[in-house]
Amino acid sequence: MDMNRKKVLVLGIAPSILPPIEEIVSRLGGRLVAVEDGKAAVGAIQRDPEIRLAILDSSSPSLDEACKYIALINAAIIRIHPIIIGSVESSLKGVAFEDGLFDLIPKPVNFEELEFRLRIGDRLTETETSIRLYMVRAARFQDALFTMAKEKPQDVETSLRKITELAAKALATERVSVWFYDNSRSKIVCADLFELSTGKHTRGVELSSVDYPAYFSVLQDCRIIAADNAQNDPQTCEFTAGYLAPLGITSMLDTHILRAGVTSGVVCAEHIGPARRWTTDEQKFMTAVADVVTITLESIERIKAEQEITRLNETLEIEIEKRTTELALANARNETVLRATSEISIIATDTNGIITVFNTGAEKMLGYSASEVVGKHTPELIHLHSEVARRGAELIQQFGKPLNCFDTFVEIPRREGSELREWTYVRKDGTHLTVQLAVTPVRDFAEEIVGYLGVGTDITKLKEAQKEIQELSRQNEMILDAVSEGIYGVDASTNTVFINPSAGKMLGFSAEELLGCPQHKLTHHTRADGVPYPSEECKIYATLRDGKPRHVTDEVFWRKDGTSFPVEYSTSPIMDAGKVIGAVVVFQDISERLRKESEHARLEMELNQSQKLESIGQLAAGIAHEINTPTQYIGDNLTFLQDSFRSLIDYLESISSLENEAGLPPELVQKIRDAREKADLDFVKGEIPKALQQSIEGTGRIAEIVMAMKEFSHPGTKGKSLVDLNKALMSTITVAKNEWKYVAEMETELATSLPSIPCLPGEINQVFLNLLVNASHAIADVVQNTGKKGKIIIQTRQDADMVEVRISDTGSGMTDAVKKRIFEPFFTTKPVGRGTGQGLPIARSIIVKKHGGTLNFESDPGKGTTFIIRLPLKEKLEDSSEPQKT
Repeated sequence: MDMNRKKVLVLGIAPSILPPIEEIVSRLGGRLVAVEDGKAAVGAIQRDPEIRLAILDSSSPSLDEACKYIALINAAIIRIHPIIIGSVESSLKGVAFEDGLFDLIPKPVNFEELEFRLRIGDRLTETETSIRLYMVRAARFQDALFTMAKEKPQDVETSLRKITELAAKALATERVSVWFYDNSRSKIVCADLFELSTGKHTRGVELSSVDYPAYFSVLQDCRIIAADNAQNDPQTCEFTAGYLAPLGITSMLDTHILRAGVTSGVVCAEHIGPARRWTTDEQKFMTAVADVVTITLESIERIKAEQEITRLNETLEIEIEKRTTELALANARNETVLRATSEISIIATDTNGIITVFNTGAEKMLGYSASEVVGKHTPELIHLHSEVARRGAELIQQFGKPLNCFDTFVEIPRREGSELREWTYVRKDGTHLTVQLAVTPVRDFAEEIVGYLGVGTDITKLKEAQKEIQELSRQNEMILDAVSEGIYGVDASTNTVFINPSAGKMLGFSAEELLGCPQHKLTHHTRADGVPYPSEECKIYATLRDGKPRHVTDEVFWRKDGTSFPVEYSTSPIMDAGKVIGAVVVFQDISERLRKESEHARLEMELNQSQKLESIGQLAAGIAHEINTPTQYIGDNLTFLQDSFRSLIDYLESISSLENEAGLPPELVQKIRDAREKADLDFVKGEIPKALQQSIEGTGRIAEIVMAMKEFSHPGTKGKSLVDLNKALMSTITVAKNEWKYVAEMETELATSLPSIPCLPGEINQVFLNLLVNASHAIADVVQNTGKKGKIIIQTRQDADMVEVRISDTGSGMTDAVKKRIFEPFFTTKPVGRGTGQGLPIARSIIVKKHGGTLNFESDPGKGTTFIIRLPLKEKLEDSSEPQKT
């Protein structure tokens, strides 16, 4: 796969060849987008940024419309690589397709060649296309300037129309216009405005200094106004409401027209579409255009003057003088152009290669003065001989005829009108430089070739920069590919501009899915708790706003599959001339680190809890022992008193019976009766046995509670032993009674034949206690002070080789959000002082890790919760899986 799911636009392709084209594109990993006409093609390109190649049939309806739009969007950076099937019509030459930014495949179609062109077009890197665009743009500018210079001045309107049209096409911008001050210099009037998309010229619009004072002030002080964001630039923002915004103009490039050192007007380029950054060569080109306007106006004025002289003087002498003047003006104009292009080498020769013109740019570039080279043969003087010989051999093979040294440079221009090619220049000091050389023939009025013009641009630094960029790019890619941290970059608009493989792997996205897209929207849109994360609160966006680096340790990124993972990331600004133009984000997945930290905290918590339980167990056992001994004394003594009281009652009954015995003295009988009434013997006989029985039962209850405490705590038990879970549950119910007796009724459904199981008694009791206390608290939150009671139900049963314990309550139940976090350490829904968030995590660890069982739960909001403990009848050595809610 080569094309990485890029899309290929096809326009007007015949049905007979569409299937093999579709098969090639599919095999390369791309997809076809078929349209019927140019308007549909423009719409598809506007809607779908993934369209990176286009296959266009030269006979397609409205082909020119599609070609113009592709040329327009390719003006700043080559986004779409077009391939023409058939022949290139002359109408296409007006939209920059003649610059070589397309491939041409003749009919009938060679599909192997088509596949090769698709691969090449897809693999062009941004750097290569930028360099290619720069060279093409330089050639367009040169060609436009030369065409302007060669144009014979006519009237002002016609000349300006030609200049604005050539400038708009060379810049690939929608509108180019020429404006002049009126006599009062209080306004500027449009002399000509050309619209590239419609090909129309308009004029007559006026702009007043009263309405736009800031712009007119800048116009007096600056030679060039380069407003990349014209609607917000202080120099041009006055035009936004009434001019820029309604027309959709986003960028402006204005250059003064100087006459006699005074600003007489302005040449304005206006771009429609995404904001455009005006390059240095574009600014220089517009300056040259303004100079051409000046030269043209002066030439026209002089011509008009000469015409007036001709009209007044119809003699031959005056006619000759007029012609001489015209020639002088033309020479002056050409000389002015040559001097203005001091960074470009312009060399003119006759038809034999003898140098006739050697401009200032050529002197500066090659180190020769014009006097040293004019009259000499150009190839031998300034060219690398081996390179000329090699190119000559190629042309001889191509055309099948002998060529001399100079023919190597002019054979193609003679045949095709011009040639743009890289050559090596040799300076006077012997050093070499690489130039982009455009050669065109110079023709006289009869269209006969009278010489040749070579325009060279030094691209040595460009080539070196290209090589350096390639090396830096390779090194950066190696570094980014090697690091384990995720690294990605965003531009000022928050769109992703690069991402390394580690980042893509962690996020689950391919680089193609993220590049050009807002990273926050795809991977940073939601917080860890599920709450949306607004972009204005994003720390990465904050760095883009204020240029300050940040380090964040408590957020999450989201994968393509919708899952999230905790990250630690740092964001650093990318600065250019003191302005934030982007940011680099370095992040790592800290899931494992957090897991280890949580595990460490859990182990410490369990250790502390275990030590606390052991201490409490030992204390409870000691207290139970201390209470048990006096309780036994009390119980034994109460039993003794009960038995003795019965004997004493029998004795007193015997004495009372003497009252009815005959022969006792009446006084004695009366004393017995008085003593019995005074002692209230009948009441004592009924109440003292009850009091003794209640006291005996109370001491029995004390003994029962003490025994439950002793069995619950199991002090000193280190290993597993067989435990009766029913008995353990009953002990825990007794110990926890004070928690539940005021808010709930207790029901038990314990299996009578439940076998004992191997476990850690103290820790199992702790699990039961935690769940009972939680159930009591849940019910208390529902009943509160109503006087009503809820219900706690405890059930046990054997299920195959497992024992199951269910502890249910009629509390408030749990929401989905609580269910997700119920086993997290320190998570609690209870108020401060009532819960620590340690009970359930410890319970899960005891059941799952130490006993090989499971701890699950069922819960419905408003209905209650049931915790389900399942323990194996036989001891398991391996850990069980994580508990799940059901």
